[in-house]
Amino acid sequence: MLHLLKSRAPLFFLALLLSGCGFEPLMHQTAPMEAGESFDVSNLLGHVKLPTPLTRSQQLFNNALLNQISTPGRPSSYQYNLRYEISESISGLGLLTDGTSSLSEITYTIPFTLSDAQTGKTLLQDQVSLKMSYTISTGNPYATIVGKEGIDAKAFVLLARSLVIKMAVALSIPKTPLS
Repeated sequence: MLHLLKSRAPLFFLALLLSGCGFEPLMHQTAPMEAGESFDVSNLLGHVKLPTPLTRSQQLFNNALLNQISTPGRPSSYQYNLRYEISESISGLGLLTDGTSSLSEITYTIPFTLSDAQTGKTLLQDQVSLKMSYTISTGNPYATIVGKEGIDAKAFVLLARSLVIKMAVALSIPKTPLS
C-alpha cells in the first residue's frame, strides 16, 4: 500500500500545483481584452469557415480541424475565412542493398491565411509543418500503404492542433491599439 502511495505522489503533487496556479486549457479559457472586457476563444474558433476539401489530404485535415474548433450548433454566419494548401514531400532515408528505400520521410507543409469574412482583411498568414517517417515493407506493399495512411491521419491531427493554436493566439490579440 505504501509503495502505491509513493508511486502516485509526484502525480498528486503536480495536480495540486496546477490547480493552485489557475491552469486552464488555451482553447477553453476566457482571454482578456481590455480593462473589464473578455471573450471566449473557443467561440471565435467556431466561427471559422473552412474551405471545401478537394483531395483526401484536405478532407483528413478539415476533419482534424473540425474536431478541434467545432462548437455546439452551427453558426448562422462565419466571422473568419481560412484558406490553406497542403504539400507533401516524400524522401527515402534507409537504403537497401538493391538500391530501394526501406524508410520514407514525409514533410507536410501547410501555408494558411486567416481573414476577416466581412472585410477580407488578412488577420494571420503563416504556415505549419511537420516531418514524419514510416517503414516501407518490401515484402508486403499493403503494409506500406496502411503505414502511409496511418502517418497521414496522425500528421493531420498534429498539424491541425498547431494551426488552431496559432489562430487562437491571433484571435485573442486585441484589435485596437493599446495606449
